[in-house]
Amino acid sequence: KEKSKDVIVVALHARGNLYKVLDKYDEAWSELSKAISMKQFINKNHVVDLYIQRADIRLAFQQYREAITYCDNALVLLRNVREIQREDSFELSYQAYYNRAKAYVKLENRFMALCNLDTAYRQLILLEPTDTDAYYNLSATYIELEQYAEAKKVATKALTVAPTDAKFYALRGDMNFKLRGFEEALKDYNAAIMYSGAEPDYYHMRAYIKLQLEDREGGCEDLLQAVNMGYEPAKEDFEKVCR
Repeated sequence: KEKSKDVIVVALHARGNLYKVLDKYDEAWSELSKAISMKQFINKNHVVDLYIQRADIRLAFQQYREAITYCDNALVLLRNVREIQREDSFELSYQAYYNRAKAYVKLENRFMALCNLDTAYRQLILLEPTDTDAYYNLSATYIELEQYAEAKKVATKALTVAPTDAKFYALRGDMNFKLRGFEEALKDYNAAIMYSGAEPDYYHMRAYIKLQLEDREGGCEDLLQAVNMGYEPAKEDFEKVCR
């Protein structure tokens, strides 16, 4: 009998998710509510996912604080239940924190949105250690929080996963520039240019770095290169600095 109830709950859960995919949120809410009322009959992974799916629907209904509450319920369960597999826990945590971030964006609470995005992407990296998009998004979140040293650490970690990815050299170069580590920034942009082939904005940024290092000739060479590649933002700087 208990086994048959387990099957019923899983079916309700699946139907609720299908309705959600079809944007039939009232029907989805009804099915998921039935499923969660029988949560004692299913494993905790399903219960956590039910809370997260209900949060999704609350977001669709623009009920953002309720969405946060359902995410909180999911996270409390994840912290307190040992039977959930490690990989499942990372994925479910990512979804919960990401939904919280979306809700805080709508509530115009930028700081809390960014903090939740930070945690979400860190969970995603634990789940998928080679997912370079997760590293990039985590770095971008730290930049929004003006935590440049942390963004630099993430870029450095990403380069252990993708050692020829130009965008992470450029990103780390930007952080070194902000932290006034101009020599390190120059090394990073040299690598970014080497691995990217030809990105005019990389030459433009390297010009700024060289000018900070009092290498006017080198800076003007890079500005001219960017101009010759059709990069409009470099034209004004070239006229101002190099004429």
